[in-house]
Amino acid sequence: MMKKLLTSSCVLIAGAVLGQARLVINNNAYVVFDPNTPAAQATYLVVDNPNANAITVAGTGANIVSERERNFIRWSIGTSTGAYSIPFTNPGNVKMPLTYTVLGAGSAGGSVLFSTYNYDGTDVAVPVANRWNNALYQPSDVTHMNNWDTGTNLTPGATNESGHVVDRFWIIDTQASGFAYANKPDASIVFGYDAAEITAGNTIGAGDQLIAQRFNSGTNEWGDFLPTCVWNTAPYSVAVPAAGVIADADFFRSWTLSDIGNPLPVELIDFKGSCEDGQVLLNWTTASERDNDYFVVEKSLDNIEWTMIGQVDGVGNSVSTTNYSFVDPNPTTMAYYRLIQTDLDRTTTISKVIAAGCGMGTGIEIVNAFDAGDAMVVTVSSSMADVYDVTLLDAQGKVMTTQPRAAIANGITQLVVPTESIATGIYVVQLENSGNRMSRRVHLQ
Repeated sequence: MMKKLLTSSCVLIAGAVLGQARLVINNNAYVVFDPNTPAAQATYLVVDNPNANAITVAGTGANIVSERERNFIRWSIGTSTGAYSIPFTNPGNVKMPLTYTVLGAGSAGGSVLFSTYNYDGTDVAVPVANRWNNALYQPSDVTHMNNWDTGTNLTPGATNESGHVVDRFWIIDTQASGFAYANKPDASIVFGYDAAEITAGNTIGAGDQLIAQRFNSGTNEWGDFLPTCVWNTAPYSVAVPAAGVIADADFFRSWTLSDIGNPLPVELIDFKGSCEDGQVLLNWTTASERDNDYFVVEKSLDNIEWTMIGQVDGVGNSVSTTNYSFVDPNPTTMAYYRLIQTDLDRTTTISKVIAAGCGMGTGIEIVNAFDAGDAMVVTVSSSMADVYDVTLLDAQGKVMTTQPRAAIANGITQLVVPTESIATGIYVVQLENSGNRMSRRVHLQ
């Protein structure tokens, strides 16, 4: 049975607006929005404090149960930056933390509204057999769950793709009336989710890799922005994007998690680089293509600033495997490479980032490690795919948590390590396998 316990004197009432400068949730207590609130009626928990610790998890953990589109946490972030973590928990008592990291500040006076819900978050009960069909409980600004690539602008394709997404939505609203940003923040997000919410009737399973997608309410499309994501299991999460930020123009309020192979216009199944005769040879393979015009090849020395170094024509449409290659005649010891795939209608999709070079050997390093609320995010740069055990140690060398056999990709990988039960302090994150060991200090706040 859920404990309905608040560490402040707040009680969440339908239609009410309640404000707190800081909310501390201690020892696995619950903050539960009224489950009987009509879906069309808004309820707000207002956190009127721009600091990232304005919602603080203490002791053994915390739980906020939203489960309606309009059961909002309104956080007055304004011009502040940092990792804002919401300890969401679903009705099955599975923790699904959401971390919204502001990397580029928005304009003054803005708030962000957060909520999440599944098939139960509606006034009309969705039968168990129909829970796979997200179109029956989609957010108020979402007009369809159809495939986007066969439609144009306000005429989406005819196929309901609900079977390819997890049976849940997230609302991250920077444009709510009265609290809107004139200039939205640049941000990245880590979505925690419950694999059990991929219910019977879906065409994907609990073990399938997912990416994050948001609905563009201006153009009526799901697929015009497909960021590179990092998917993790046990506990399940999707980090978006793996490298970079979601800029103002690409940020909209309604999000879900989709099968990584659908509904992408080009299914890229392999992308790698190697040094051949003093030149970097890039090879990539597509399993299928729809209206693929060409690939732009880009190169970066720092994974921040990118330069176009070539273009390769696509085959247009294909349902069979197609292999591509490109040679960089001016290699460096190590550089980053990515592809920008462009459709006939000039829609673009950015590939994952890989690292390659001549003379770089088998280099791997921990580029960064930072506290993202209920999780630590570790960014790793590697010149080859490998598997490492990830361990977090305290100052005395005691093991606090471990993540065995984490997959490290060729290029940039972000690992998400849960830390919700670990106290504030300085720790050491360590990556180790039979042939290598590396470490980096990290401050958990």
